[in-house]
Amino acid sequence: MKLKDLIREYKWTITPISYVLLLGIFSIFFLFKNSNHELIDSRIDSVDGILLGSEIVNSSNFPLNDIEKDALKSVSKKDLIFYSKDTILENIENIKTIYGGSKDNKVALIGYMTRGIKDCKRLKYFSLGQNGKHYAVDKGSATNAKLIWNSKTNIYIYYNFFESKGLNLEKKCLYIIMAR
Repeated sequence: MKLKDLIREYKWTITPISYVLLLGIFSIFFLFKNSNHELIDSRIDSVDGILLGSEIVNSSNFPLNDIEKDALKSVSKKDLIFYSKDTILENIENIKTIYGGSKDNKVALIGYMTRGIKDCKRLKYFSLGQNGKHYAVDKGSATNAKLIWNSKTNIYIYYNFFESKGLNLEKKCLYIIMAR
């Protein structure tokens, strides 16, 4: 029997089997291609000249309010002292640099904090541009949203939360980098 006759005779079984095989091969290829991407590249992390692990200099610091401190404490889950200062990051209007120091006066957390829907969107796009959308783990609820990226040395977090001012709610967000 020739191959042409064999295909003509069994085309009703060969076609579905080859289709399922092709789908299986593409599925395996897709899973293999996307399975090992949970870590982003390690890099030197600094925000406005503040490096993780460096000594804290207490010049030109501004206080954070209690809601901002609570949000930072809930994200970091560490006992840190928080500071903020003006930033050199452009295109986001209401933004400030934040950093947290441990009791031994070393920087353990750095990042940015902003408020308002428009500026929070810009900060989210900034964090996605820095770390990539594919690597993010999305954790959230109805009011808060959190994107987390991991590297071998650091954790990167974008966090949305709401601050209540009487009857008004104000959207705030932060992008932080913490050492593991």
